Amino acid sequence: MRPVIPDEKPILKGLQSYYLHLPKFIEHHRNEVAACAIHLKSAASEGVLYLDSGECVGAFCRSGSTTLQDEPAVASLLDAAGRQNFQISVYEIDPALVHLWANSINARLLHRDLTSDITDLDRLIAKMAKERLTGFIEAATHDGAISGILFFHAGDIVHGALSSSGTPQSIEAVRGRLNEAIKAKGGTFQVSTIPDREDRRSIEINGASGAPGENRAAANPPRQAAKSEQSLIPALEELLRLAESLCREQRKSADFGALWRKAALHAADRYGFLDPFAKEFHYAEGKIRLEVPVEDRLLASGVLECVQAIIGSLGLTGRFKEKPAAWFAEHAALLDALGIREAAGGPVFKS
Repeated sequence: MRPVIPDEKPILKGLQSYYLHLPKFIEHHRNEVAACAIHLKSAASEGVLYLDSGECVGAFCRSGSTTLQDEPAVASLLDAAGRQNFQISVYEIDPALVHLWANSINARLLHRDLTSDITDLDRLIAKMAKERLTGFIEAATHDGAISGILFFHAGDIVHGALSSSGTPQSIEAVRGRLNEAIKAKGGTFQVSTIPDREDRRSIEINGASGAPGENRAAANPPRQAAKSEQSLIPALEELLRLAESLCREQRKSADFGALWRKAALHAADRYGFLDPFAKEFHYAEGKIRLEVPVEDRLLASGVLECVQAIIGSLGLTGRFKEKPAAWFAEHAALLDALGIREAAGGPVFKS
């Protein structure tokens, strides 16, 4: 079966893999989230990685008629990410249930083709609760118009999904819709059990610090003299505070940090140090902190580009126009030394 993603608690949705260093992205969530599922989907492939307590405990990849699990699945996904653009979403999982989802691909059929003439959904649920099922019930009307799935853990329903719905729904809503449709049209039920894997182990994920991230060194040449940086960082902090204050004044966003991370993510292919998942550049409470050497010219251009992207996305370019003009004038000597000048379309390097 195709693994069902517990999508009630999205952490991130719809990221494009072109903008990510996938091994570092995975490594970040291994370290920062207790348990989660990373779902990857492209036109040619689909896969899921299940992470728990810093370890990858299950993985699945399907491409055409080929299905892979665990290390081969991870290797296939990492390899495909170099050629395909995946849409990536991350969902938080209850740590107590992560092995349920990770092992769902290994489910075994327990009861096949039970019909609504023999039982109904409520009675079947009650029976599975009494038997403390860890597995799922698949239910469908005879005409196939309505179908769905209910997942159980030790007899309790922990997740429900309708095949016709693209948005998450509550367990009660899924159960009610299936009950209503099957009572009206008749239907069938399949019951499967998910075995607990005896060989629970961590699945190795290679490449956390290798290619394509090796180009990060080229994107981050050694710093120039500390004297230049001592004046540059306060100037960039001032610009970021100006942008943040305008966003708050216009009530366009309650979270400048989220806007910054989004802009930085899109700029990370040009400015590797800005990748939010690498944690090499930090901006919080009006202050910048760097964890790696970044050449001044690159640092200034990357920050300026992100500020312009944020302001443009909020439709505040007109309101913001006077503020950077004054900022450019105040710091003209510093920017001139870095070879950056102001232009209508944004900061550019002098030829």
